[in-house]
Amino acid sequence: MSYNVFIMKNQNIIDQLRNIAQFKNLAAKEMNAISQVCIKTDLNKGDVLFQEGDVADSVYLLVEGFVDIWKDYQSIERDLLAQQYKGHIVGEMAVIDELTRSATVIACEEMISYRIERDDFINLLQRLPELSFEFMKSISMLVRRSNENFVNELREKNIKLENTNKRILQMQDELVKKERLSIVGQFSSMILHDLRNPISVIKGYSDILQMKCHDPEKVMTYAGSIQREALALNSLASEMLDYSRGDIRLNLSITELDLLVDTVFSNIRKNLLNDKIALNRKIEFTGPVLLDYDRIFRVLVNICENSRKALYDGGTITIEITEGNGNYIIKVVDNGDGINSEFLGKIFDPFTSFSKAGGTGLGMVIVKNIIEAHKGTVSVESEEHLGTTVIIKLPLKR
Repeated sequence: MSYNVFIMKNQNIIDQLRNIAQFKNLAAKEMNAISQVCIKTDLNKGDVLFQEGDVADSVYLLVEGFVDIWKDYQSIERDLLAQQYKGHIVGEMAVIDELTRSATVIACEEMISYRIERDDFINLLQRLPELSFEFMKSISMLVRRSNENFVNELREKNIKLENTNKRILQMQDELVKKERLSIVGQFSSMILHDLRNPISVIKGYSDILQMKCHDPEKVMTYAGSIQREALALNSLASEMLDYSRGDIRLNLSITELDLLVDTVFSNIRKNLLNDKIALNRKIEFTGPVLLDYDRIFRVLVNICENSRKALYDGGTITIEITEGNGNYIIKVVDNGDGINSEFLGKIFDPFTSFSKAGGTGLGMVIVKNIIEAHKGTVSVESEEHLGTTVIIKLPLKR
């Protein structure tokens, strides 16, 4: 080969190498030194430049074509990490840090590349400061790009995760609503029975009123009975609405607890058929407190009604109110029939009633929902034949 032909051929290699990003700012002398150690390597589609785990013995300069970079290429769960196109170098990181290959690189089409052996590449970096500087910049850019890709991927995954969580929460809400409506449907006959009783009583008293309209004392008595049954009907409807909706919207107001207890006992006395049941109160803390009056009233009435049904042979119902640890504690205590340990664990299950007097079985479910809506807790202690204590703890907000 003549000297001129050699010069032309070498210049052709240098012109091709100029397209490599790290070489664009290098002087002719440095480019000539690089060209002297380059080994032209023609690749066909599917050719493997190097495999993950191989010893890093060379770098590849991509002049034409592009490659795929794979992680775990031999595995069925392989991942395509990236594609690298002409004008770039592949395999330099493992050569520099003297580690094995971290990925597998495969040619995606017929391509032209130049290969530089590891020792020659390290020698170039040591002899040519400008080349070392260019590689430092490219490595810095690679790390920055990797960080940006990682952050972007993480952000996209977080967004997808948030959207997935929202969909899961929506599905859970829908399932809960469907479950509530399903339970309501399953026990509709029981509910209708409890609705029918006060309606029948109201109709009966209204018929009597028409016949006793000239007797003011009878009118007052029967009107009071109608009002009492209407309130019971309204309370039952409210319980059903709160349960089926699953969402209790509180209407808070300032309340004196001793006056609330008086109103509860006044309501309960109307349902006492005889004087065998005594209503007692032990109030050490009276308030004022902030609560939903109507709902807490319903809570105490429901609990007292359960106690009344458990006092077959008479007894006492006591409401105690104390203060402690930032809470006010309301206890409803009776010395009635009590609840065995098996049933006690199911006391807050919907449509579960242990009373021989019957009921919808929603009372304690509603009690729990209302107390938790007030950010409080409710628990039940009971022993067969020795009575039951319901303990309500509500946060004190003066």
